[in-house]
Amino acid sequence: MEGQMSEMSGKHAIRVFTLNCWGIPYVSKDKNSRMSAIAKHLLISNLDLVCLQEVWSKKDFLFLSRKCHSQLPYSHYFNSFVTGSGLCVLSKHPIVDVYFHQWPINGYAHKIHQGDWFGGKGIGLCKIQINNLLVNLYTAHLHAEYSSENAAYLSHRLLQAFDTSQFVKLTSGDCDIAILAGDLNTEPHDLAIKILNQNAHLVDSFYAAQEKSPTCIGTNESSRNSYSPAKELKRQPGGKRIDYILYKKSRKFDVEVEQYQFPLPDRVPGCSFSYSDHEAIEVKLNCIPVVGSSAVTSDMPDAELHSTLEQAIEVCNDSLQKLKTSQRTYISLAVVFALFLFVSLFVELFFNISQDFGVSYTLTVISFNILKTTITLAFTFFMMMGILWCRSERSAILTGKFSMMLILKRLRKP
Repeated sequence: MEGQMSEMSGKHAIRVFTLNCWGIPYVSKDKNSRMSAIAKHLLISNLDLVCLQEVWSKKDFLFLSRKCHSQLPYSHYFNSFVTGSGLCVLSKHPIVDVYFHQWPINGYAHKIHQGDWFGGKGIGLCKIQINNLLVNLYTAHLHAEYSSENAAYLSHRLLQAFDTSQFVKLTSGDCDIAILAGDLNTEPHDLAIKILNQNAHLVDSFYAAQEKSPTCIGTNESSRNSYSPAKELKRQPGGKRIDYILYKKSRKFDVEVEQYQFPLPDRVPGCSFSYSDHEAIEVKLNCIPVVGSSAVTSDMPDAELHSTLEQAIEVCNDSLQKLKTSQRTYISLAVVFALFLFVSLFVELFFNISQDFGVSYTLTVISFNILKTTITLAFTFFMMMGILWCRSERSAILTGKFSMMLILKRLRKP
């Protein structure tokens, strides 16, 4: 039985499942039908641990946890900020402790259509007891790219990845195995996934798997998915691999990846659409007790992390420089609108606009007040962005940069 200890070998077999459910209320296509199909699959699958992302509605989480309760009786939703993090965990085994760490940098509040800031994204941790095995199960959903031609959020995603790596590294000391599963919005060659793996000593189950299908590569925007944009399919038919199940062994347990697969068919049975706009991933991990206490927790040389950190610091420096330019622009625009506001007050005061001389004059007054309100809102927005928001973003970038520099300094010591 999965999740049970083999008496012959002493191995613990754990099946882990992750999926970005694309569950935006009133926006995501076929959401209710897809949630029902996801619940049905989870119910009939012999899974130990399930990590779901973009479950933005608490109602959907309660539906999934209720439907799957007989097989996955333990569950937790990570509430955060305005809309919630969208992250949840379902488990066959007891969840003994939980914690959510919100990232200090999370997109922009005025980009309402993107919504990352309102979700208060971060990394969720569930400590799960599987017999005598203590598992740290982490789940996360990094900032979306939105445009492959525009790297506007590169520093945000990079700092989120670094922050996640620090969190995993600093909280996984007492566990037997650590697992991070989720939509990380970064491809294998990107800097963000490199810094995450190298700094936290995580291993990508895709590369470590003994058994995997050659078609199980692109987890988003691939030709097997009904929701993939035609433009992206023409550019990259195989899609991109941005969803991961990563793991970290300990001094007491080694880990082997027996199987890596896409567990869901390309369409919901009897329907013309897929389960989500992402592919689900399922892996079977075998946790093997280590004889003695000489287990190696990482096979990654410090030279790789050294190079990755140097590149990441350069990205931070570039982002700080762009932020300085943006701040000047915001302040300049705030000054311009402040002048417009002063002129509008001067006009109202000296030309006595408040007098009533008929319908046309009333319409003029209304139009003038609308214009004045618009100018006031614009002034407030640019002033807030220039003084508060830019400073907040600068502090978040500097926090990550200084942490990287500290690690780099340690690596440089002979």
